[in-house]
Amino acid sequence: MQHACFVINDFNFLLSHRLDLLIGLSKKIDITVICSIKDNQRNKIHYIKNQNISLIEVQSRKNIFDSFRYAKDLLNCIKPRFTHIFFITLEQSFFGSLLASKITNTKLFFVISGLGNNFFQKDLGSRIKNRFQNLVLSSAFKKKLIEAVIFQNKDDIIDFKKQVQVFSTNCVLIRGNGIDLNNFSYDERNFERINFCYTGRLVKSKGLEELVNSFIKLSKKYNDLNPGLIICGIYDPNEKDLVSNNILSKIKTLKNIFYYKNLNHHEVIDILRNASVFVLPSMREGISKAALEGASTGLPLIAANTPGTRDVVQHNINGLHYEITDNNGLMKAMEKIIHMSKENLIDLGKASRSYVRKNFAINIIVDEYLKLILNNKN
Repeated sequence: MQHACFVINDFNFLLSHRLDLLIGLSKKIDITVICSIKDNQRNKIHYIKNQNISLIEVQSRKNIFDSFRYAKDLLNCIKPRFTHIFFITLEQSFFGSLLASKITNTKLFFVISGLGNNFFQKDLGSRIKNRFQNLVLSSAFKKKLIEAVIFQNKDDIIDFKKQVQVFSTNCVLIRGNGIDLNNFSYDERNFERINFCYTGRLVKSKGLEELVNSFIKLSKKYNDLNPGLIICGIYDPNEKDLVSNNILSKIKTLKNIFYYKNLNHHEVIDILRNASVFVLPSMREGISKAALEGASTGLPLIAANTPGTRDVVQHNINGLHYEITDNNGLMKAMEKIIHMSKENLIDLGKASRSYVRKNFAINIIVDEYLKLILNNKN
């Protein structure tokens, strides 16, 4: 029996982004998850215990100087024999590289769920950190300790290879973690009032400041149409990339901006029922599960034409792309939506669900992982 282990940063990330995938895999193979669990997350452990998934807790890192302790603890957690280990995110892949030579008779995979903004930072501290990270990764690749690196979009493969010497390591494209369409019923909106919607972290790299400012200009221009903006925001005051206080104030106080803070996943899904169009203004994504969930309910999409972000939209079929180099690009796309007929918007929404079903449905993604695992038997 194959036994796959997934090493994940955070328990909430597991629940929001990986649980459906792991449940699907657990029907065919044994699954164990290693992750840290915060005190305010312990009341959610039953979501895992009710499934055929084993959970091993590892103490989270307190800071960068705690990395060696974390790596040692992680290695102790891995001591039980697994046939396959997946290190999820670039951060965990770094630790996988540090430990790879000590893990024997096991197939190791890195899952780059997104390169993230920090991967491209040019300040001195970021360059030093990235250089060290890339050297460690390259060492593991050069020694052929890693079976494959899994990416969620083609742009990440290209940019990763530019900065990290991948050598002969196999690169695999698996587009996200899968969407269980049974959890998202299709709802045909009436589009009598257009409510744009964003769900995600309240950070600059997600394009939220551009979205808020574009909506303010739009609502002034089309005051008679009374457009709305729904924001389901994950707010963390410790975020280095947090949006400005000015934008936060606008989100909380402006008319026609409906702000919901730190909702759980099920609450966000309920809010999507009140939305008309999902907006994804990110500078970069792996594959946006939030946007795909919105599309699953029948929402047309607006997405920046940027790596990963553009992958969720077929332009003029299930939504619109816009160029971030155009200062008014997002507003123009939102304006185009406002001028569309109800019939056209309904067609976009139907195409959104169809696009998810054909490309991102959970059974498709589970099968791609199983093919990778079962074709790499020890």
